[in-house]
Amino acid sequence: VFATLLFGVLLVWVFTVIGFSAWGWEAYEYGDGGGGWKDAYTSFLQHIDYGFRGPPVFDLGNQDMTFYNYLYDFLYNLLIILIMVAIITGIIIDTFSAKREEGNEIKANIKSYCFICSHPREVFQRNRINFKTHQQNDHNPWMYLFYWMYLQEKEDSELTGLETVMKEQMKNQSITYFPIYKALALPEEEEEDEEIQGLKESVNQLNTKIEELQRKLEANGTAADEKGPGEA
Repeated sequence: VFATLLFGVLLVWVFTVIGFSAWGWEAYEYGDGGGGWKDAYTSFLQHIDYGFRGPPVFDLGNQDMTFYNYLYDFLYNLLIILIMVAIITGIIIDTFSAKREEGNEIKANIKSYCFICSHPREVFQRNRINFKTHQQNDHNPWMYLFYWMYLQEKEDSELTGLETVMKEQMKNQSITYFPIYKALALPEEEEEDEEIQGLKESVNQLNTKIEELQRKLEANGTAADEKGPGEA
């Protein structure tokens, strides 16, 4: 967004320089104000202020509009008013839409997956376990936060062996202590199935990356063969 806005400002500056270089300082103004500038700085500020709302209006006195006046007016309408403003507006709208979609995905993920064990809601429903009850009683994120605060407040000399390990992992931002794909409320078979599914997804992702690398290597080898030994 910033780069596009900067490009728009530079484009307005180009039209500003062309305007006062070709027709002077008071050759044109804008329909809703402006005009009467005496230096490039004021002219540029008025182009930024009024120029994004409408094109310049030439005041040539008794002289007729020339081809270059019409061309300047046409290009200003096309590049600044129609294209540039539309691009900036579209980028802003798309950015907010992407943020809204991202927020909706996060909300859906929170509602559908356990934050602690990563089990989906369907797994608990399949075993006739209330998903919200599991989140509140078995894997409540606030309990983990309270435990973290408890470890932070407790003196290192008073920590037990387990608490020392936990505090060190939390300090290193490790999540190995999280019961990923594990829940006491679920049967062991269900946990193993979910863990195997997660491993399968990881393996599939690795296979996809390996295939992409193989294709790139084959393409590079083909290009090298076409060049021949005498070419570099």
